[in-house]
Amino acid sequence: MAKQKKHKINFTWNKKVRKVMSTLCYIIGIVAALYIGVWLMFVKPGVTLVGALLSHRATIKVLITSCVKLLFAGTTTGFVWCLGYVGYNYFKGDEDPDWERINARVQQNQDGKCIQDEGGEAL
Repeated sequence: MAKQKKHKINFTWNKKVRKVMSTLCYIIGIVAALYIGVWLMFVKPGVTLVGALLSHRATIKVLITSCVKLLFAGTTTGFVWCLGYVGYNYFKGDEDPDWERINARVQQNQDGKCIQDEGGEAL
């Protein structure tokens, strides 16, 4: 009978995939924010409004929709970018590179020792 190999989980690959996914979410968030917020909500209605006004064919519907889109363009851009940033942070994880140093301070504080920062003040 052949001996079965035990497979170890490759944590490096997992971190690489998370890094790629987080970067991809961030880039998609930026591109989507630029397309939706800047192009669809700012440039396109602005061009439509100017074209309608210059050709003397502006209607109330065109004026209102263009103005509303122009007013909410910045908010929409920020919201779409935030969605990409949330995806970035989700895949990035919550690992803190300073965890060991922070944990040591907390442990010292629980042991009753006074912890001081660089300025000499007690934390």
